[in-house]
Amino acid sequence: MGRRYPDLHDMSDAMGYARSLAAFRPGRVAPARGGLALIGFGIVAAVSGCSRDPAPADDPATEVAAPDDALLAALARSYVPGRVGDIAVIPAPSAVISWADGNYEHMHGSPWDYDRQIPLLIHAPGRITAGDRPEPVSHQDIGATIMDWLGVLPADSITGEPLPEVLAAGPTPDLIVVLVLDAFRPDLLVRFADRLPSLSRIAAGAVRWPEAAVNYVPTNTATAHTTLATATDPRVHGIPGNSFYDRGQGESVDVYDGADPSRLRMPTISDRWLAATGGLSTVVIQGGTDYPATALAGRGGCADGGHRPNVMYYDSGSGVWGSGDCYDFSDAAIDLADSPVVEERDRDPSEFRRSAGFARLEVRTLTARIAASAIGADTVPDLVFANLKATDYVSHKYGPFSPEMRETLEELDRQIGDLYGLIESRSGDFVLVITADHGMPPEPPEGLPRISYDEVRALIDARFDPDGPGVVLHFEGSENQLYLDHDRLARLGLDIEAVARFLESQAFVDRAIPEADVAARAALLPDPYGR
Repeated sequence: MGRRYPDLHDMSDAMGYARSLAAFRPGRVAPARGGLALIGFGIVAAVSGCSRDPAPADDPATEVAAPDDALLAALARSYVPGRVGDIAVIPAPSAVISWADGNYEHMHGSPWDYDRQIPLLIHAPGRITAGDRPEPVSHQDIGATIMDWLGVLPADSITGEPLPEVLAAGPTPDLIVVLVLDAFRPDLLVRFADRLPSLSRIAAGAVRWPEAAVNYVPTNTATAHTTLATATDPRVHGIPGNSFYDRGQGESVDVYDGADPSRLRMPTISDRWLAATGGLSTVVIQGGTDYPATALAGRGGCADGGHRPNVMYYDSGSGVWGSGDCYDFSDAAIDLADSPVVEERDRDPSEFRRSAGFARLEVRTLTARIAASAIGADTVPDLVFANLKATDYVSHKYGPFSPEMRETLEELDRQIGDLYGLIESRSGDFVLVITADHGMPPEPPEGLPRISYDEVRALIDARFDPDGPGVVLHFEGSENQLYLDHDRLARLGLDIEAVARFLESQAFVDRAIPEADVAARAALLPDPYGR
C-alpha cells in the first residue's frame, strides 16, 4: 500500500497538492482518438536552422555575471524554507565543485549558460509549421503548454504560460510524446549534427525555441523534471534540489527517496490527466533513476482518490528496473532477453550506466514498454513520460564533448530513430516534445583546478574553526547549498555573512548569497494563488 497524506513529511505539501488538483480548468478532456504519450526525457532541441550561434560556450570569458536582482530572482524561484541552505554558492564560470570519486569530473547546478540553456523542439506532423520561435521559454511554460493541450490547465497555482499557437487548431492529439534528455546541451545537436541523423531529421521538422532556458537556480534533475511536470516554480512545488540537509535528522535526504513522492506539493500532468479521465488513460513513465521518474509521475495512487501510472526506473545499485509503492509496475510483456545489451549489463551497474550501452538499454526498454502497452488502442489519449539519463552520467564523468559522450549520443540517436518509427505506427496524429533538464560545463580553464566538496568544507572550517569541530554541517551535490552549524557560529562570535564573504574571496566562487537575501527576494514574487 502506498504512502498517503497522513504520512506526509509536511502537511503543507498535502494541502497545496489537493488544492491545486481541485483547481484545474475543465476543457478538452473529451478523449480524442488515439493515445496521448507524454515522455519526459531531456533532449537537445537546438537544431539545424536555429538562430542561436551554434558554437559551444567553451570559453568562460563569454559568461557574463548576471545582475544581482536577476540572480536573486532565479534563486528566489527555488526558495523553499527548510529545504535550502544558509548560503547559495554560485561557482565561478566553468569552475567544477564536485565529488572526488572520479565519476563527476563535470558538475552542473550553476546559473551559467552552459547549465541553464536547454533545447526545446515540438514536432507534430500536420499540426505545426517548422521554424524558430523567438519567445524565451522555461520548464514551467513547457508544462503549462502540455496542460493546455489536454484541457487541464489549472485556474491558479501554476507560474508557467502556455506557448501560443504552437499546434494547428483541432482536437486533442492522439499521441503526445515528451522526451527529457538528461544534461543535453543545446549545442550538442549542432556540434554532432552529422552523427545524429534521427534527431536532426526530427528537429528539422519541428518548432524550435533557441531562447529556451532554465529560469531558476540550482539547475538539477529532480527540480527540473518536477518544474516541467507541475508547470510551476520550485518554490511552489517544493522540490528545490535532488536532496537537502534535514537538520532534524542530522543528515542529507533525497527528495524522492525510494520513489516516495510525499514531499511533492503540486499535482503533475500525469496526476491531472488521470483525474480528468477517471483513470482511463494509459500513463507510462520511465526514468534513468528514481528521482526523475517520481518527479514526472507525481503522487499517483498515494493521493486521495489518485490513480496509479505505470512507472519504471533503473536502479543503478542492483542493475534492474524498479518502481514505487504509489505506482503500478509491470514488465511482464517486455522481452529483452535477446538484446545485445544483456552482456554489457554483466558489468558493474554503476559503471554500465556511464556508457553507450545504457543509452541503448533505456530507449529499448521504453520502446518495448510502449509496444506492449494499450497506447493508441482506444479513444482516450494516453501519456508516456520518460527521462533518458545516459547522457548525464557519461557527461558527468567524461565531459559534454568527450569521445565517450559522442559514442553515447550516436547510440541514443539510433534508438530514438526506432522509437520514432513506433510512435508513427501507433498514431497518425501525434506530438513529440523534446527538451532537457539542464546542461553541463566544459573543461575548467587552465589555472582553475577542480575542487571537491570535502575540500571546500575543510577550507571553511580551517579558516573559522581550526581547533574545533567545524562550522559546516553539509555541502555537496548540484544544489550548491551550504548548511552551517548555527550554534557553533554563535559560540565563535561569527555570522553567516562572514562565511559568505570568505567564500567569495575564493577563485572557484563567483558569489555566495545568504539565505536571508534569497528569502527577501522571494517575498516579492507573485503568489501563484493570487492571494
